[in-house]
Amino acid sequence: MKLTRYTSILTAAMLLAASAQTLPVTAVTSAAPVPVLTAETETPAAETTAVYEDSTTAFSAAGTTAATDLSTQAQTTAAAEDGTEAETVTTAPDEPKIIQSGTLGETFGWFLDQTGHLVISGTGAMPAEGGNPFGSYAASIQEAVIRNTDPENPITSLMPSLFSGCRNLASVTLPDTIRTIGAYAFLECTNLTDVNFPESLKEIGEQAFRGTGLTEAVLPGCKFGEAAFYDCKKLETLLINEGTEVIPPECFRYCVSLKSAVLPDSVKEIQCGGSDRSGSFADCYELGSVSIGKGIESIHPHAFRTESGKLEVTFREGVTAIPESAFYGRTDLISVSLPETIQTVGAFAFRECSNLTGTVFPESLKEIGEQAFRGTGL
Repeated sequence: MKLTRYTSILTAAMLLAASAQTLPVTAVTSAAPVPVLTAETETPAAETTAVYEDSTTAFSAAGTTAATDLSTQAQTTAAAEDGTEAETVTTAPDEPKIIQSGTLGETFGWFLDQTGHLVISGTGAMPAEGGNPFGSYAASIQEAVIRNTDPENPITSLMPSLFSGCRNLASVTLPDTIRTIGAYAFLECTNLTDVNFPESLKEIGEQAFRGTGLTEAVLPGCKFGEAAFYDCKKLETLLINEGTEVIPPECFRYCVSLKSAVLPDSVKEIQCGGSDRSGSFADCYELGSVSIGKGIESIHPHAFRTESGKLEVTFREGVTAIPESAFYGRTDLISVSLPETIQTVGAFAFRECSNLTGTVFPESLKEIGEQAFRGTGL
């Protein structure tokens, strides 16, 4: 009886051992299945260095291969054959595919991925000679980030025509070290609505933002080139901070949706070019409110020329004189607010403003120039 029971137990143990030898080794994963990397997901030629948001390296001057931040990679944990120790295998995630890359001069490199994300990295000033470097890929760019790679030698300028014609570009992030935006830099970027203008900015070149899709602009006090924001048809509000002294010809011409503009006390001159149609704010049909600060010395005739609309102008406290011919022929001018500091209204200042029906003349006023209000609706 005891022998039979012992034999049965031994037989069962042998069968269990045999079955254990044929059991498959299984893997336990702590993440979703990891895609197999192919040549398409690898960094292209070693001339450039690709850097994503979660990477730790940037373009180098010589253009070495990018390093990948392992903290973002997927992990797979597999049980060892003896069942006593686990092995962790780390593999790279499926990053967006880089579709084009290149260099700008000796210290800048760029890459563009399949999502339309463009990164430009480098040091110092970009090349002075302009031109869109992205070729047939320009239409693929949807957002752009400009990055410093050396805090000791930061990026200070964008080269002329850098993004000219990138019609699908919607967003641009600039570093806070930029001092100059070259002429035509964003010309006809019709979908560009999101741009940060750093306080470090000192100059915006000629036609730099002409034809863009900006809806509002809060601009640092800097120098503007002619027609810098010409034909920004969607621009509705404008605020310029202290520091700007001149609003050049056609700077905001044909901003047909512009409703309000606030100019700083530092502005001395609002210009018009050789043609009576080339005023700084000419043909801004919806412009209804303009606030002008105490530094104003000259408003050229036709600076605000528009054949339709209803304009209200406020001269803020501190203004002592309305320049000669400031609003000559502005038939849509319906209201002017003069501050208690005003002393002089220049000759022809409001001549032929036929819809200007009334204003309050402060006691501080000492002189009204020749034909200053001739042809008005007073």
